[in-house]
Amino acid sequence: PRLCTIHDITIEDDFTTDAGLYKTMSIIKSSPKTIILASFPCTGGSPWNIGMNKSIPQCGEKLQHHEEEFTKLWLNFLKLLDQIGTIPIIIEWPRCCSYWKREEVADTLMGLRTKTTNFDGCMYGIFDEAKLLPLKKQWRFATNSTAVRRMFDQMCSKGHEHAESTSTALRNTQYYSPEMAVLLHVAIYYHFALPD
Repeated sequence: PRLCTIHDITIEDDFTTDAGLYKTMSIIKSSPKTIILASFPCTGGSPWNIGMNKSIPQCGEKLQHHEEEFTKLWLNFLKLLDQIGTIPIIIEWPRCCSYWKREEVADTLMGLRTKTTNFDGCMYGIFDEAKLLPLKKQWRFATNSTAVRRMFDQMCSKGHEHAESTSTALRNTQYYSPEMAVLLHVAIYYHFALPD
């Protein structure tokens, strides 16, 4: 962390707006060595929302909101990529997220020449804070950085017990563990220090 600067584009910045897009663009254009970690909300693509909740009329308005939010985020993401050109990038969602299968996502990832890597949170310090047991959150990165793929490829060793992956427990995993944060910094350092 001492060797880099982190810029968070948060919900307050609102990347769905022109202001959020231009702020992101100006940060990237002013930094010669930048890597993007895009972690857009995955709620709309969760198994619950594309499965059971889709058939419940009361959920219709909320599901429509998720769809509209994703569409706005992705359109601005494409505008950003069009302006900045080729750049190291990491896109992160759970493996079960249906967004991975969307045509516009698949086309973008192919154009960026990314490859996916799967890993389980229980191997990277993710645990249920209430039960103090590892959580097997099934993650996926799509990235054009070999260093990131090599650092994040550990699947569950099956040598430990897991806490139940409840909605509350998984919501807390939107914040990476200290181990994940450190390994991401190390991978990014190696990406620029030892390019492919």
